[in-house]
Amino acid sequence: MNAKINIQVIPWWKKVLYFFPLQLLIVHLKKNYILLFYWIILFGIITGYVAGKYGVPYLFLLPEYRGEVSFLSYLLLGFSCGGFIMAFNISSYIMNGFRFPFLATTARPFHKYCYNNSIIPLAFIITYLYMLIRYQIKDEFLSINIVFINCLGFIIGVLIFIFIAFTYFLSTNKDLLKILGLKSEDEYKPRRVRARAVQDIIHRNNKWYRSIDKLREWPVTTYLAYPLKIQIARDCSHYDRTMLAHVL
Repeated sequence: MNAKINIQVIPWWKKVLYFFPLQLLIVHLKKNYILLFYWIILFGIITGYVAGKYGVPYLFLLPEYRGEVSFLSYLLLGFSCGGFIMAFNISSYIMNGFRFPFLATTARPFHKYCYNNSIIPLAFIITYLYMLIRYQIKDEFLSINIVFINCLGFIIGVLIFIFIAFTYFLSTNKDLLKILGLKSEDEYKPRRVRARAVQDIIHRNNKWYRSIDKLREWPVTTYLAYPLKIQIARDCSHYDRTMLAHVL
């Protein structure tokens, strides 16, 4: 009931502007140039703008495995693409997770992050499937059934890797209540917990979570929950900062 009231109180423009997937996209555009560079290269390859004269796009549009273009070759390509997508999500979570402390109050924060960080990967998959279908029908004169099977192999390959990765992180990624051993948020009482984290690579004497207080949090009003439900981001100002860093 409270969630419904909060949704009505918040102006619609804040729900749109501070929508978590949109905020993540803005973060990438402002902070994560290296991650975007790899995506730009991949988009350029499948569209023929990068290394098109050397036939590199055909390695994606018409992949071979053991000298044959088949369902299996697209399955392997999709599996590799799924690996790249998860590498992107993990890298992005490491670099940007602390900017969104509300994640620590949600169940399975890493899964929520990946789910809301799907704009770029989905755009790539849709673009690739479009280029694949157009090339195989117009240039290779393949039947609709064969093109459908090839596309299906690619999609299944992507989903298999993502499923394996999420199954692993399901057992390792814990939320705030699980770490504290609480049944509900009402039982929470602020307390100091030492966060165990990796050291900063450049400044080895600094911990990454110590910089959280020095950086501006990115505002988030709404986020995408399973399956396609929009929820209000929970206020986490009453939580201890070190505890939130411990979860992330």
